[in-house]
Amino acid sequence: MSEKTANIERGFESYISREWIKRVSPEEVKRRINVLESAFREGRLIPFIGAGASVICGISLWDDVMRDIEKNVTEVLGVSCGYKERLESKIGEICVQLKENRNNKSEKVLEMLEKVCDVYFAPGYKDNIRRASEIWDICKRRGKLKGLLGILEKAFAVKHHSTTITLVKLVRVFNEVITVNYDETLENAWRFISKTETVEKIPWLESYRAYGVSSIKYGYVNRNKSLFSIFHIHGVKNDFYSQEFVFTEEQYDKYYSGEIRDFLSQIVRDYSLLFIGFSFEDYKFRKLFLDVLRDLRKGGGDYSEFVSEHRPHFLFLDENVYFERIDKQKIHFEKNKIEIMVYNKNEHIFIEKLLDHLHNIRFSGEEM
Repeated sequence: MSEKTANIERGFESYISREWIKRVSPEEVKRRINVLESAFREGRLIPFIGAGASVICGISLWDDVMRDIEKNVTEVLGVSCGYKERLESKIGEICVQLKENRNNKSEKVLEMLEKVCDVYFAPGYKDNIRRASEIWDICKRRGKLKGLLGILEKAFAVKHHSTTITLVKLVRVFNEVITVNYDETLENAWRFISKTETVEKIPWLESYRAYGVSSIKYGYVNRNKSLFSIFHIHGVKNDFYSQEFVFTEEQYDKYYSGEIRDFLSQIVRDYSLLFIGFSFEDYKFRKLFLDVLRDLRKGGGDYSEFVSEHRPHFLFLDENVYFERIDKQKIHFEKNKIEIMVYNKNEHIFIEKLLDHLHNIRFSGEEM
């Protein structure tokens, strides 16, 4: 057994031995951690942070955020988003059908009502993107767009903790991070650790730069080891009033066919991504990311050979999210070399242990 493998086993013994890592053998878990470590040692690993990483700071996940936005738009701006009216209309249609089919069994009634719930109360980004687009269009037509932008700014403001231990540890290890989040929890993590660590030890504590959707290409070209770079590929709160951010269907289509697609194509050509707090539930991002991987594979050459043999991406998920949303689709992830690491919902500390492990590697004095 190599020394590196022994270190992995010692550091993650409790994780590897858990019975709840279903359908993945301990040997496979060790292999994935080993591959991740190798990507890090080569300097080819970049974290990709999703909404789950900001929940502890009081920023809700998208389903709850959209409900709050709809409520505030109605109560604060006096603009009805039309959701109630559409629901009442749909229920009216069903009532007419029920009167015409009085002999239907109760199961049929339940089935029809469930369809209404599926359409109008279904969770997930596909529904949320449509809802966001409708809210945006209604507010724009009624001259309430500035008010909506103010509501969005408040919705994505840090409400409790300014950052998290996980993000602080992440900043200690990586000098660049990609995120779809609008909030400043990563910036706050940098501010926190810059007061407790020295530039001599961690060079990128000298300064940081946050890049929005219109400046990510510039940021990628001009990054350096003494700068902590945050790539907000969906934009940051400061971009709301300039309307250079991703929220509506139109904005998704605009940036996903331009700046964001170009940025991701360059990143995955050069690096492995480490997804944390991200479940790939955003169907537009999932499609874009898999399309980018497919296009690069078709291009052949060095990338095609390298990605198939050496450079996977890593997706960390708690077991609830995995078995509810990902398990049935895992073939798409496996095909595209996205290694899924499933951890217990009550043991998020595993990610922090991993970051500690990578920190020890970076600052141990040994060659990466």
